[in-house]
Amino acid sequence: MTNRLQLVNAVGEDIQSSSSTINTVKLTVKKAPGAGNIDIGSTIAQWVDSSGSYDLTYEGTYDGDPGSSEFSVADVQDDDGSISGSQVLNDPSDRATIIFSAEAIRGGNADDGLGEGETATVRLNTQSGGTTTARLVVPETLSGNSAVSL
Repeated sequence: MTNRLQLVNAVGEDIQSSSSTINTVKLTVKKAPGAGNIDIGSTIAQWVDSSGSYDLTYEGTYDGDPGSSEFSVADVQDDDGSISGSQVLNDPSDRATIIFSAEAIRGGNADDGLGEGETATVRLNTQSGGTTTARLVVPETLSGNSAVSL
């Protein structure tokens, strides 16, 4: 079996009320059943939306918004410190969040995030060749929300 990630959930946060855009996207992932250890730090993410296609690499442990060509990783559940220490999912119970700045990827301005009704596709390609695809669909209205499921 190819070592691939399995998507647990996708959330849009940092919603700009003035432009009705999502500026931060968080994908929570785990090891797919039967997969070996997965090094998220060597995973390549490809972000595709109406503004273009972008290849993103690991930037580091989450300490704020990642840049326009990067993503960050934060641990959600990690009993042995493998995610925070070396970005490796090594247990079926491990959960990590991969964080993208839609605002930075799409131009860098506060209003450049994913707008209401827009879609984006994120492909996560692990070092061993496993691919996981997440299709992000922004709700038709973001008004009054601080976070939404994508």
